[in-house]
Amino acid sequence: MILKLLSLLPRKAISHLTGIIVHLESPKWFANFLKHSLIRKLNIDASEAECEVNSYKSFGSFFARRLKKGSRPLGNASFVSPCDGVISEKGHIINGHLTQCKDINYTLSKLLKNDQYSSEFLDGYFMTIYLAPFNYHRVHIPADAKMIDNYTIPGDLWPVNKASVTSIDELFCINERNISICSTPVGQYAQIMVGATNVGSIELMPNIKNGNSINKGDEYGVFNMGSTVILIFDSNLKKSFRIEDIHPGPVMCLESFK
Repeated sequence: MILKLLSLLPRKAISHLTGIIVHLESPKWFANFLKHSLIRKLNIDASEAECEVNSYKSFGSFFARRLKKGSRPLGNASFVSPCDGVISEKGHIINGHLTQCKDINYTLSKLLKNDQYSSEFLDGYFMTIYLAPFNYHRVHIPADAKMIDNYTIPGDLWPVNKASVTSIDELFCINERNISICSTPVGQYAQIMVGATNVGSIELMPNIKNGNSINKGDEYGVFNMGSTVILIFDSNLKKSFRIEDIHPGPVMCLESFK
């Protein structure tokens, strides 16, 4: 029902309006009421936030909060989780296809919109991490690498929750997304931030530029509401990283995959 209603509404305009409302700082009483109400409603744990809740002037600034220093020790593995969330799907890329859910697949070529990169990841592995609204919403760099390319693909802003993932064909190829291609000494990986309803923009950190060296654990970007991160590993990384041994389920940002 909600998806049918959203199909009739201007999703980008709704996301933009939501962004304006959640970032309101005045009147102060309204900003504080909205902030505390949404923290309770979304069941957000504020204990790891860098600052006290009352120091954030709006819910939007709190939502994009950084972690308290030392609250997440950096994992020792060569790859760590780039974000909080749940690994909803993972597996081998077969004939250029990735799994969205049980009965829906999508293609590398439509996701990446680049023939060269689609070819390079053809025999690789993928992992999809869903961030719920209560999660910490900054995304980090999973492994030391060099930034080969970074580009944005405009698109729609459908929700990326379970209802949408199981109903909308090629959802991650339809929605707006930012894609980074990263090179390590052993192989390449792609990190993809997928936009969603009420994620009016994906903000990247200033160091996310072509040719820059990036370090495991550094900040990569930030979402403004729940969304999805997709990691793609080429065949060389697939062999060295043993990605198939990682269990689906909850993951914590900066921790080694289990």
